[in-house]
Amino acid sequence: MSILQIRAAVKILIDLYRAFVKNLPLSVRPCACGHPFRHRHGSYERYVVVGVWQETLSILRLKCPRCKGTEALVPHFMPRHSPYPWILRQEALCAYAEGDKGYRPTAATWEVDWQTLWRWARELARRLPAITGALLQGLLAAPGWPSERALQALTTVVAEHPVPRARAPTREVLRRYLAPACAAALEMWQAGTLRGLSWGAPDPQHALAFLMAVAALSRPT
Repeated sequence: MSILQIRAAVKILIDLYRAFVKNLPLSVRPCACGHPFRHRHGSYERYVVVGVWQETLSILRLKCPRCKGTEALVPHFMPRHSPYPWILRQEALCAYAEGDKGYRPTAATWEVDWQTLWRWARELARRLPAITGALLQGLLAAPGWPSERALQALTTVVAEHPVPRARAPTREVLRRYLAPACAAALEMWQAGTLRGLSWGAPDPQHALAFLMAVAALSRPT
């Protein structure tokens, strides 16, 4: 994808989110405490940034009248504490991992500061080995979810020797783990959709977003 295509895709996602919160479905109204309904509880503003283009997005909050707990309905295409959508991160990180250019020329293509791309890459490279291992364990514990091809690819990556050393180059780690982990995440997404979960059709453009959502859910509490 080009930066212009990403910008157009994000504009569509913003419109879909605004329509979603305007006609909020009952399926997101129940609270984890068991109360069947949560009220609208204001909103806060966030910037969405893709290169030189940016837009303000209102994030809806819900509040439970029983437990008084609140939750912000952050759209799936946005990280919780960053204005840069996942789709932009995915394209930039994959371009860096699979290419031979440094941070500066890669970042220039996607209209972000090279320090920002460096930070994304380092953070993801530190987490990817553990995320990949946890993803494989989850898939092995759910027979029939992934295809044999995806399982084999992920198993090969996890079992490959030597394991990246503690200070392995960031590109080396991303090149080894990122594509197989995203492919396996899409397999899980597809399997969940076929089993009736309300995830929608898997979208390769949002593979990293789905992978990081799975990783967040699998963190120990």
